[in-house]
Amino acid sequence: MSGFKITTLVENSVSASLSLIGEHGLSFLIETDRQKILFDTGQGFAILRNADALGIDLSSIDTVVLSHGHYDHAGGVKSLLTRNTSFTLIAHPGVFEHKLICRNGKDMFIGFSESNATLEQCGVRLCLKKTPVEIAPGIMTTGEIPMNTDVEAVEDMFFKTD
Repeated sequence: MSGFKITTLVENSVSASLSLIGEHGLSFLIETDRQKILFDTGQGFAILRNADALGIDLSSIDTVVLSHGHYDHAGGVKSLLTRNTSFTLIAHPGVFEHKLICRNGKDMFIGFSESNATLEQCGVRLCLKKTPVEIAPGIMTTGEIPMNTDVEAVEDMFFKTD
């Protein structure tokens, strides 16, 4: 790989001079000589509009990598499916777990709303691994990172259900 380009498609803030929108979430387009990789997809509201404003053709995405299965990083997969169903999705096997947060005594879903069966029916190829994955020459995921200190403990308000 001789080089790569990273474009921010979704994040929490935007410049007033650009015709982009922000949202709570994250999405980067990583372009190499041979591959277009989407790292996270935001919530789904901004990704299509911002890609259009930046002249990015989402139908040419080869690979989507999800850092984790929360709505603000994986929610845009549903929007992406309106433009592209022929990509490989790389994620931790726990990406489809039902994730909730309890606020003010009410449970709110904060997970990834798509199922693996739905994605496969659409033609998406799934690569679900706990170990590092080479996405492109010179670009890898870290794989699962264990929590080893008290500072990394998950607060009681976050939980998973079956």
